[in-house]
Parts: sequence; C-alpha cells; structure tokens
Amino acid sequence: MLGIWGRGADIQVAGRHGQLSLDFIPGKLHMKRIFIVAAVALFASSAGAQPVDVTLSEWKVLMSRDTVKAGSVTFRVTNNGTMSHTLYVIGNGIDQGTRDIVRRAVTTLTVTLKPGTYEVFCPMAENTHKMAGMTTMLVVTAADPAPAKKKPDTR
Repeated sequence: MLGIWGRGADIQVAGRHGQLSLDFIPGKLHMKRIFIVAAVALFASSAGAQPVDVTLSEWKVLMSRDTVKAGSVTFRVTNNGTMSHTLYVIGNGIDQGTRDIVRRAVTTLTVTLKPGTYEVFCPMAENTHKMAGMTTMLVVTAADPAPAKKKPDTR
C-alpha cells in the first residue's frame, strides 16, 4: 500500500517500507510532480521485496529470519545499541551495506540476492565489531518456479 498526501509545499509519501517527506518551494508545481513520481518509483521498487527485520546491538546481529528465497530482500535495520553500527551483506557477488546507523535509528537496505550463503555483519571499527560477534549468515534458496503457461486449446 502506498499513500501520498500533502498540503502546500509539504508532501508525504508512505509505503510498507517507510516514509519520505518532501518540502517544495511554493509555485514550483512541475518540480513537485517530478518528485512525487520519483518517490512512488522508489517505494514501488522495494514493494515486492521480502522483509527481514534486523536488530543491531553490542555485539549481536539478530535477524527475524535466516533463510529467504532468491530475489529482492529488504533489510529493515534497527540500531538498539549504544553506539553507531552498520549492516553489510557480502557473498555471491554482493557487497552492499548501509551508512553508519546512529543509536536508536532505523534504516533499510534492499538487495537482490541469488541462491547461496551470505554473511551479514557490522564492519565498524576495522571489523572489530564483527570479530566481537556482530556477524550471522543468511541462506538464500531458489525462488519458486513460475507457473507453467497453459497451451491454448487448438481443437
């Protein structure tokens, strides 16, 4: 579900994966429309992604699930720690991560994963967070096969 609402120069776009606030200069309606289209595209791109909730704290990475199907995955990352952390996903050609997440902040990371095993960890302080236990594994299984197309009846 995607919601767009606003008044005057402020526009709010909310989707299943978060909310985006846009402020505009009054009278710049064409720019407002461009930004609305961009915001809708941003939220639509992660709308079909499988969600994985991740909680970071000293010295743990807790995930709501450790197995997903191949395809788009959105990590919803909450830093419940007392210091900044980061979340990285590495494996099978993927090397992506979030920016620093300050304590009590929430962010998302959406990646497209192929079947295989991925390491999910915090690389802060030259990997000392990872070495202290902030690491876990994510297993990605093959996606469900697409349903077979029915051949038209030619009788």
